[in-house]
Amino acid sequence: AHYNTLKVPHHMRGNPFIEALPTWREESEIGPLIANIPAGDFSDLESKPQSERRSMLKMLDRIYLPNEAAAGVAGAMDELIRNAYIARNPMDVEAVADMYDDKSLIHQQGAHDSPIAGMMLLEGSSGMGKTRLVRVLLARYPKSIEHHEYKGKALNTTQILWVSVEAPVGGSLKSLLHAMLVEIDEAAMLTNTPQSYAAEHKNSSIPKLIGAVGRAAKTHNLGIMHIDDLQRITELRTKSTSMVHFIVQLANVVKCPVLFSGTPESGVGFEESFEATRRINSDGSFVIPRTQRFAMKFAEVLFRYQWTPTPIAPDPKLLSYLVYLSASVTHVMILLHKEAHRVAIRAGHESLTASHYTAAYRTRARHLYKGLRVLRSKKPNADKAYEDIMMELRKDGFVKDY
Repeated sequence: AHYNTLKVPHHMRGNPFIEALPTWREESEIGPLIANIPAGDFSDLESKPQSERRSMLKMLDRIYLPNEAAAGVAGAMDELIRNAYIARNPMDVEAVADMYDDKSLIHQQGAHDSPIAGMMLLEGSSGMGKTRLVRVLLARYPKSIEHHEYKGKALNTTQILWVSVEAPVGGSLKSLLHAMLVEIDEAAMLTNTPQSYAAEHKNSSIPKLIGAVGRAAKTHNLGIMHIDDLQRITELRTKSTSMVHFIVQLANVVKCPVLFSGTPESGVGFEESFEATRRINSDGSFVIPRTQRFAMKFAEVLFRYQWTPTPIAPDPKLLSYLVYLSASVTHVMILLHKEAHRVAIRAGHESLTASHYTAAYRTRARHLYKGLRVLRSKKPNADKAYEDIMMELRKDGFVKDY
């Protein structure tokens, strides 16, 4: 651990778990920090063989342009992590009784704080980059930090800043809880050791698994837990009641912030429970919008990457056509831009044209026809119908989340 008080608020200083964190960034700094527009080699394209140019298309998957919600999600996440560590200052345990009067002691131990450790919900349509956003934001923090000494005092502990798990297909709570223990094992370097939480609780019941996750999170001072694809554990309506109970138990036991992400269908299973809804949105709810304005901006970035012999200037009509075909879904835009290149390169064409995107749409995106047509219809229930279609495609293995 390396401790730093730069940009650490006064009331958070003296806490090694907070001072060991990376410097707190302003929301205005987040976009440039997490954006990824890799440099490509576009020199002497005419002399490069087709196979080499096609191999370069993989670079498009690394492009990341933060959406309108990114800064707000990042700011809320940073606050959640730091606020959660205020009441878990390991240096207060020894000195708290001597350093504070009764009123300060009550305040210092968090008696007036909200009993909910903090839960956030991030929603976005399939293919809009919600999973990518959360992973990029979490990656700003090291997964774990080892502490040995703080200001001359021994502090032998491992601080796990974050773990991220995917909800299992079918909504198995037992599988989800076991996945949490596997991730904690990995972060604490306990995998395949006698101390492994996952190995110890391989056959434990759900109540015991919840307790084990809570103890592991507390032992390793977990900063935030991310549960992705929340819609998977609300898909089965027969399990909605147990899922509601699970959310409440998780908040009570884990004692650290939890960030949920999923499609707009995620909250359906909790609508009938005020308690679960209150918990899951206790520190905010964010939506990644699907807008034509952002899609046009994304398309302009994509057109910086062209591997045909004669690159073209971004034509507003061609950009609009790509946005139209993709229904402003960023993952589909990348898919079509890559396939349009393959079509043009194989045919030996000099430049990209609308016909290449049409061909790409008719071949590579044929499984998505129905869903994209629904989105383009702009009907009141278009997004829900799209998610229903995408859910079936995911089950059949045709598409993966982005």
